[in-house]
Amino acid sequence: MRVKRTWAAAVSVLVLGIGLPACQREGPVFDDTVSNPDAVVVTPVAPIPAAPRPAPTPTPNPPEDPPRGDPQNPGDGPGENIPDNNEPVARVEARIFFVECGGVAVPGVEAPVGCRVHLDVTPKDSQGRHTRAKGGPVWSFTNAGIISVSSVVDYTPTLTALAPGDVTATCTIDGVTSPPVLIRLK
Repeated sequence: MRVKRTWAAAVSVLVLGIGLPACQREGPVFDDTVSNPDAVVVTPVAPIPAAPRPAPTPTPNPPEDPPRGDPQNPGDGPGENIPDNNEPVARVEARIFFVECGGVAVPGVEAPVGCRVHLDVTPKDSQGRHTRAKGGPVWSFTNAGIISVSSVVDYTPTLTALAPGDVTATCTIDGVTSPPVLIRLK
């Protein structure tokens, strides 16, 4: 009987000597032997990685003022397709480009008091093609006391409605005057 126990003890030592190193894990060494069977075994938890740094918020591009292009007539807005045509100005086309209230474009061509009217003018040659003007535009307004004008020497001036009424705008480029544009303020 004694031989069996010795031989069993030797096999146990051999198994433990070979098997334990293979079962060891990397990292801190803990005493895995439990001296108290009622003790709670605590399993270590991997640390939580730090939150990634937020990326900087990109600076938005400033809005174009005035907007580029007309959705109904692409390539026909302020600053679009500057012509390489140097023929003399034969015709000047002025128009209401859009009306803006509180920073938002509104439909129609009437402007409530406090809103802004964006105008546009295009010089054309005798064939009706966009052409380069030798001089700049000069705007004229009737009933100018009910509007505030951003510039009278600009291709795209902005009017602010100060009081209700009608205003007529014309633009002259290189001695050619546009037909009148009626601006109704309400």
